[in-house]
Amino acid sequence: MKIRFLLLIVLLFLFTFLLTGCLIIDINIGIDGNFTSFLSYKIELDVSDIDPQYHIVLSSALNRLGWHYQQELDFNVGLNTDTTLYVLTMTKRVQNNNFMQAFESLKEMLTNEEMTAFMMVDMSLQSLPRQELFHIAAMLDIPQIISLTSSDELSPELLFEFEEAVRTGTGTVSLTLPVSEVIENSHSFNTQRYLAEMKVPLNYTDQTEFEFTGSLIFMEDGTIGTSYDDISQQLLDRRNIALIVCACAAVIFLLTIIAIFVRR
Repeated sequence: MKIRFLLLIVLLFLFTFLLTGCLIIDINIGIDGNFTSFLSYKIELDVSDIDPQYHIVLSSALNRLGWHYQQELDFNVGLNTDTTLYVLTMTKRVQNNNFMQAFESLKEMLTNEEMTAFMMVDMSLQSLPRQELFHIAAMLDIPQIISLTSSDELSPELLFEFEEAVRTGTGTVSLTLPVSEVIENSHSFNTQRYLAEMKVPLNYTDQTEFEFTGSLIFMEDGTIGTSYDDISQQLLDRRNIALIVCACAAVIFLLTIIAIFVRR
């Protein structure tokens, strides 16, 4: 598999020159409540304990990475190197008209070798009347990417130190999706207003995997709901119909009584 994920170039710069410092990588992927697909990377590096002579190297490496994602891949990029905490954010958002389009847009981003961090992505969508059943599974293998990136560029001694330094890295992969019902999930998640967010710890020494299966139910007016909402609406509609029928029956009965008195 061809790897074009340039975050590892930054890792190579960082640990080759420094072999110290605190690195955090957060990856955010998903679809929001407005059916906007997004892929976002955030890199934080604490340089407070790093020799100032290397600051320009780090700043240049992060700037190069941000420039590539902005100019070549149309990401919105922000870089802050004014303090002892260097922060690079790179985000791509795609607006869509519906969940089906959003799901396909997200799949395209996560499988694009120019921008993705994932070695494997499996996404499927089944459309039913007023319901979308979806499944997403992905795997990120940082050790494999490191071996492909650095094996020919570092001496065995430096490669050993580099791999040891990688073990101190931290971060998360966050998956956000609109959902009416969660059917299956591989990690803990939180839901709020029909949005489910699952956070997966990023593993620098082994594979990072996650899986999520859910359904999205649409009400008659096109808004997102749940099966309970749908049943409640059906019961409400039936109650309203029953009230209308009873009212009509009462009116007919009243008119019948009035007609009898009029005839007398």
